[in-house]
Amino acid sequence: MIQSTKASLIWLDAETKNGIRANTRDLWYDLPQSRSRLVVHFANSEVGWGVNTVELFR
Repeated sequence: MIQSTKASLIWLDAETKNGIRANTRDLWYDLPQSRSRLVVHFANSEVGWGVNTVELFR
């Protein structure tokens, strides 16, 4: 991932919906050269945002 020049980061969902902050968000990291996608699922809790789960799709 460090050497990739064609990677892109995509927030799949909006931070707010109808003025209400989301409790979860997904960040997609696409790597076209390896035909893979890293998805980081974030969740909001009492202490703030943190990584909930991570998935790698090939």
